[in-house]
Amino acid sequence: MEKIRVLVADKNPLLKQGMMKLFEQDQSIEIVGEAATNDECVAQCRALVPDIVVMDVNLPGMTAVEGIKLMKREHPTVEVIVLTMQNNREYILETLKAGAIGYILKDVGSSELIRAIQVGSTGKSILHPKIATKLVQEITRLAERTPGRHGDAATTQLTPREREVLVLVARGLTNQEIADRLFISEKTVRNHISNLLRKLRLKHRTQAAVHAIKTGLVRLDEPLPPGS
Repeated sequence: MEKIRVLVADKNPLLKQGMMKLFEQDQSIEIVGEAATNDECVAQCRALVPDIVVMDVNLPGMTAVEGIKLMKREHPTVEVIVLTMQNNREYILETLKAGAIGYILKDVGSSELIRAIQVGSTGKSILHPKIATKLVQEITRLAERTPGRHGDAATTQLTPREREVLVLVARGLTNQEIADRLFISEKTVRNHISNLLRKLRLKHRTQAAVHAIKTGLVRLDEPLPPGS
């Protein structure tokens, strides 16, 4: 089995070494580098092109958002998981918009952190439950301030079923929950999500939910698609 190549970036030497020892014990992960600042993180990402960057949100130097944008612009296939002790909802949204695939609080257990890396390596988004709640609150706030633009060009590219799936993704439903509600298979849901992400030129479902609500493609006050 090919290992997941991980770059670890944290300003705290003890936390960084602890994470690296944890990851080294897992047979699915290979540590390829480490960094203590955002500038080092970007440079290491450029030199090593890891599969996953696990980074502290408060690294010295440029901001995490700037660092993520640089890494994703230079290497779009590199996935970034942000680690933090705080859950400021506006900053969560900014890091996800910049291209991070996950936002995890540092109080997660060892198995959860490893699972986040494994899931992130497949291109699926990962959010700590507390983070997910904060994100929904921020999206709701933005939705209240953003007038709907249902005639948007991106909307016309989506099929009626894809839009139904997008509404449910924006509401936070899992693939299985969407499948149950729309009476279709989970595989069909995955296909619809892949198609709508391609049409909207987005990488993962979290970006799709944020994009959909901010641009008015989906409003949280509209009824859910019919289902059970």
